[in-house]
Amino acid sequence: MKLYVMRHGETDWNLQHLYQGQTDIPLNETGLAQAEAAKEKVWPGMADLILCSPLSRTRQTAAAVNAVLQVPVIYRKDMMERAFGEWEGLDYIEKRSHPYIASGAYNNYRCEERVAGIETCRELCERAWALLEEIKEYYPDRTLLLVSHGSWIRAMSAYFTGLDETGSVGFARADNCEILKFEL
Repeated sequence: MKLYVMRHGETDWNLQHLYQGQTDIPLNETGLAQAEAAKEKVWPGMADLILCSPLSRTRQTAAAVNAVLQVPVIYRKDMMERAFGEWEGLDYIEKRSHPYIASGAYNNYRCEERVAGIETCRELCERAWALLEEIKEYYPDRTLLLVSHGSWIRAMSAYFTGLDETGSVGFARADNCEILKFEL
């Protein structure tokens, strides 16, 4: 089955390099324009269903492309961005030197240490991977568009690519309103 995955459009916190996590930040003007432009990347019949994080930035993005797709949308809490705990609203460039980031523990499936209330990489992966298993079971003959967030998409991608020898989920990246394609 085909699976399309799309990251939401830009927000002010993206521009300011702030951890958004599960804080509900809407699209900014650029993000709204990106979502509108994303209509050119989809076509009627491309997907039978949209699964979408309930945060406003993903809802706005899904609504824009659904003007073309015209399919049902199901909002799923398990597609929300990684919870960044006490770091939500903080500058992620400044946090690069924090031992949790610098050591690679942040993106390591095997690391169970919880720092500053941040959802572990394992918890995020398990959440994303469980949804993929559910999709295989309940929607085997359907083509879906998933609209979610950068860290969630990175964790979901590891389902297909696997972990590296260190346990890292890697650094798969989706730009704002980029659509990735997978075979499930």
